[in-house]
Amino acid sequence: MATNDGLNRFDGYEFKVYGYQSNGFNSNLIVCIDEDSHGNLWIGTADRGVFLFNSVKNEFVSLNLGHSGIDKNFTCDKILVDSKDRVWFHSSDESIYLVNYDFQNGKINTVLRSTLKLPYISDIIEIDNTIMLSSEDGLYECNVDGDELLLNKLLGCPIASAIVISSSQILYSNLENHQLCLYDKHTCKVSTLLENCDIRKMVYKNKRLFYATTSTVNVLTFDVLHAIESKPQVIATYSYSYPQTVVLDKNDILWIGFFKSGFMSIRENNKPIDLFRGIGNDHISSVYTFAKSDIYLGTEGSGLYHFNSITGNARLIPFTANRIVYSTAYSNYTDCMYVSLMYDGIYSFTSDNDYKKISGLRNVRAMLADGKYLWIGTYNKGLFRYDLSTGVMKEIKTSDNKELKIVRNIVKDHKGNIWVASSFGLKVLESADLYIDNPVLNSVKGLDELDYIVPVCEDLNHNIWYGTLGRGLRKIVDLDENHNACVENFSSADGLSSNTIKSIVNGTDGTLWISTNKGINSLNINTQRIRSYDIFDGLQDYEFMELSAGVMTNGTMIFGGVNGINVFRPDDFDVIDFNGSPTLVDFKIFNHSVEADSTYSAYFDKSVSFTEHIELPYNLNTFSFQFSSLDYRSPYKVGYEYMLEGVDDSWISTSAFHREAFYTKLPSGEYMFRLRVRNSDGVYSLNELSIPVIINPPFWRTWYAYTLYFILLVLSLYRFKVYYTSRVQRRNALYIANMEKRKTEELLEKETTFFTNISHELRTPLTLIHSPLSMIIESGKYSSDKYLAGMLQTMEHNSKFLLSLVNQLMNFSKSEKGMLSLNLKYGNFSSFSKEVFQQFTYWAKQKGVGLEYSVSRSDISFLFDPHLMEQIIYNLVSNAIKHTPAGGFVSFTVNEQDNKINISVADSGNGISDNLKTHLFERFYSQNKNSAEGGTGIGLFLTKRLVEIHNGNITFVSEEGKGTVFHVVIPMITEGDMVTENISANSGEDEKFADVLRSESCEHEEMIDIEVDGESPAILIVDDNKDICNMLSLLLSDKYKIMIAHDGEMAWNMIPDLQPDLVLSDIMMPGMNGLELCERIKQDVRTSHIPVVLLSAKTTLQDYFIGYKFHADAYCPKPFDNKIMKELLNSIITNRKRILQHKKVPAIKISEVSTTSTDDKFLEKLVKIIEDNITDSSFQIEDICKGLGVTALVLNKKLKALMGVTANAFVRSIRMKRAAELLKTGRYSVSEVTYDVGFNDLKYFRECFKKEFGVLPQQYKEQSIQTDLDS
Repeated sequence: MATNDGLNRFDGYEFKVYGYQSNGFNSNLIVCIDEDSHGNLWIGTADRGVFLFNSVKNEFVSLNLGHSGIDKNFTCDKILVDSKDRVWFHSSDESIYLVNYDFQNGKINTVLRSTLKLPYISDIIEIDNTIMLSSEDGLYECNVDGDELLLNKLLGCPIASAIVISSSQILYSNLENHQLCLYDKHTCKVSTLLENCDIRKMVYKNKRLFYATTSTVNVLTFDVLHAIESKPQVIATYSYSYPQTVVLDKNDILWIGFFKSGFMSIRENNKPIDLFRGIGNDHISSVYTFAKSDIYLGTEGSGLYHFNSITGNARLIPFTANRIVYSTAYSNYTDCMYVSLMYDGIYSFTSDNDYKKISGLRNVRAMLADGKYLWIGTYNKGLFRYDLSTGVMKEIKTSDNKELKIVRNIVKDHKGNIWVASSFGLKVLESADLYIDNPVLNSVKGLDELDYIVPVCEDLNHNIWYGTLGRGLRKIVDLDENHNACVENFSSADGLSSNTIKSIVNGTDGTLWISTNKGINSLNINTQRIRSYDIFDGLQDYEFMELSAGVMTNGTMIFGGVNGINVFRPDDFDVIDFNGSPTLVDFKIFNHSVEADSTYSAYFDKSVSFTEHIELPYNLNTFSFQFSSLDYRSPYKVGYEYMLEGVDDSWISTSAFHREAFYTKLPSGEYMFRLRVRNSDGVYSLNELSIPVIINPPFWRTWYAYTLYFILLVLSLYRFKVYYTSRVQRRNALYIANMEKRKTEELLEKETTFFTNISHELRTPLTLIHSPLSMIIESGKYSSDKYLAGMLQTMEHNSKFLLSLVNQLMNFSKSEKGMLSLNLKYGNFSSFSKEVFQQFTYWAKQKGVGLEYSVSRSDISFLFDPHLMEQIIYNLVSNAIKHTPAGGFVSFTVNEQDNKINISVADSGNGISDNLKTHLFERFYSQNKNSAEGGTGIGLFLTKRLVEIHNGNITFVSEEGKGTVFHVVIPMITEGDMVTENISANSGEDEKFADVLRSESCEHEEMIDIEVDGESPAILIVDDNKDICNMLSLLLSDKYKIMIAHDGEMAWNMIPDLQPDLVLSDIMMPGMNGLELCERIKQDVRTSHIPVVLLSAKTTLQDYFIGYKFHADAYCPKPFDNKIMKELLNSIITNRKRILQHKKVPAIKISEVSTTSTDDKFLEKLVKIIEDNITDSSFQIEDICKGLGVTALVLNKKLKALMGVTANAFVRSIRMKRAAELLKTGRYSVSEVTYDVGFNDLKYFRECFKKEFGVLPQQYKEQSIQTDLDS
């Protein structure tokens, strides 16, 4: 379009403007345009001459005619490109120019200029390869004679417009005589076709002439051979304006451009929808179809009209003039019409003058004639039934006796039921209840309460449909006998023009026709396909009136709106072919148009509309396609479907309002964008757009990059092969070395595991050797026999030596596993080391080796681990004695220097050879493996480890044949504020029991009697080793009653009934072990008071921790010292007895138990049972046992153990304390208190009370009262 605002491209939806500085264009004043055979546009401007627009490349080229003597800024007011692509134009110098343009080279070949000047040219036309000019001077023929352009005048009248209608005929408008004339080029004859017509522009096609005057657009049908066939018909009007051009496009749409008044388009309606106006004020509020062609139309303020659809005539019913009519009905019963006048009431009439008022009901919105009744719905008073025979008006109420208030519609279905649209939803009146005296409306349940229902309709399948204002269309798909409904919804999302539904009527084919406030829709009830019709289809307006619709018997539809009525037959609607051309109108990269952004336009060598393929780099992979159908008949009814093959699996549908397809971050590859279009009838255009889209990969994913990768891969594989071969060789060598190392480590692990296991296994037999031997020596029976006493001493020494070796093996195992740690004690190292050293006196004497001991001072004290330090001294001294021959000596020296303790062990043995010195501290290495004195090879290795754990170091000096000296230096860790402990040589083994060690003088101290009630305490020994059981039985039988069990299960079966005073149990036993037995004892209320001592060969801190975690009272390692064992058991039992004696001193307090231990919970429950039954004189011990779930024996044993009293004494004590509390109050007599605490005998109560408190009850009461008075 040529405008004074640039060149405008219109795609049916949007304008694209090419103006000043647009792709080489430098003018906004466009006067004329024409198209050549190449699709290029030739543009005449008012200020910059002529331009060529290459639509393929989307660029402008200025036509430089300076060499022709014309001003470069001339005005071109008319332009034509002929069939030979020669350009003809009229310029501001009043000359005609002919330009031959070389399209291939883009330059002007020749320019011809007419010598005859014409001030004004109306048209330039081509007929039979001849150019004709129409002007205000007449009609001219243009001829080329060599280099001259000659003009030959054919007609002398002023011509406003001229067009070619055949190969020899020109139709022109005579501006002077206002005639339409026909000029025959061959005969040179002129004939007048039409008089008195002011034609300014025209176009001819298919025997029809479309012409525009200053106020109308007309169509004239005529044949060039048979002249005019009909009178001109006005098809459009407008206010006075001067038409500049008239164009008829391929779809027969007429486009008319005006001078300074824009443009208009006129298209032929393929939907024969008739429009009738001039019916009152054209606000048609109701429609009632009465006969084949007779219709009654109600208006809003102009009354009721009788309308004939054939003639189009409308006749006012006089008595309704200037009234608002919302409803009309006809009754067969009375053969009368009924009309409601909004503010007057209801009238019946049979003719213009025969009418009468039957009711004064105002604001009636709906009426339905049914037999002798007229059903009336009002806007404010609800529903009524009017008896046409009696004139009786009956108000109809709902089942809950409510008034309906607003009633908008009344419809009768095929079963005779009446449906009512009201302000309270949709109601239904059963056909059986229509004629009874008091019919009741039933509410349809299951509907949306927010729906404002207006139209109701039953389709041909007998489904009920209803429309709402603003919430769409509803269909009742199921309705049960209780009027519960299931509803299907339809809205604008499903294709409706609007969600505001005004009317619903049935078509003869079952299609529903629905009017809205945005046009009319048709809905196929079987396929549910929806079509839309708007003002472009001939509708009176977008807005239609509520319930203003009807259907005639021949299927003709009538819809009333705000600007007249539409009448049509759907059967007359033609489904036309659709030849829309899907076209790209823009392509955006990252939301930037490629035609507007030079950064992205570089990737396009053609205009987007003409591009045949799109190729982009990998980083421009987010883009969108914008498209159009170039169909101008109903562009907004065109549907679009697109897909990008390689991304989309199916077609994607979109509407004309969203004509853009977006794709983001696509991977590199080849794609195909496809676009197809369809019209509102669902007809697809045969034209489909297909554009290949290629997204090139980045350079590192191109073929030459992959070639380079392949070469690099081959080189890498070669290098890898060389490297791998070398690596395999090294790995094999390393594997062999690791195998040898692993075998060595496995052997060492096996040796370590063996030593560890054997050391554990040795502890039990050692216990059976050492303990009986100690018992024999302690008995003193053989002290008089020196020989036998010496032998026993030798046996004891070697059993201790064997125990030391076992401990050494245990420490070695811990060291190998990284579990050896310090347990520091503060003590006198001088006396400790001397005591350890003196243990070797007997052995040295036997071997004939002298011992020397010296210390710098006698009170060297610091923190050290006595167990590990004893091992260090023992290993060094024993090694020295072992390798010193008879007659030699071993010296042990301790001195303190620079806050360090220096220990030296020297011997006069054979010394150490040079080749053995480097291996001396190695594991399992012995310098005399083949000699009788060969050792295990772990002594010095372990010694070095133990010294290093103390943060010390060990060195030696040795000369072969002269002897060896070992030096140990350990930092002294002192704490001046710590209390010094006397750590003996045995404290390393028995440190957990240091608090129960007794000196020899303890034997002479007065011992607490451990017998209870004349009986020896009972101890249950639990061990799967019978020898251990026998030995312990012999050891303890002199003071204790011994019971034996050989496993945990057996012990547990005995404990609850036997109630031993203590359980001494081994840990490692088959079945239930000692830990499980201990846990069960402590958790059972019957046995939780019994102390448990665990006996085990396991001696690590973790073992001790686990034992105490299971609530053991003590943990004793094997082998044990007999004295310590006896004192330990005596201490536990004696302490229990002391606790019992302490508990006997204060009186038992009632209801003060607050702890949560098992024993305290037992006592709490016991006290509660007694208190609950304290007034019951028949309450017995058996009743307590039932409440506690224990036997009388267990109860007495437990109370003896916990409280030191029997059950009877415990109950009696509680009763006495209760009695004392009651007497203290002074409110009760002695007799009352006697019975309140469960006594029947007053004398016996007095005896018991005096025994408990030392005074009689009455005296106790008086003393208490006196004490209160004194205080």
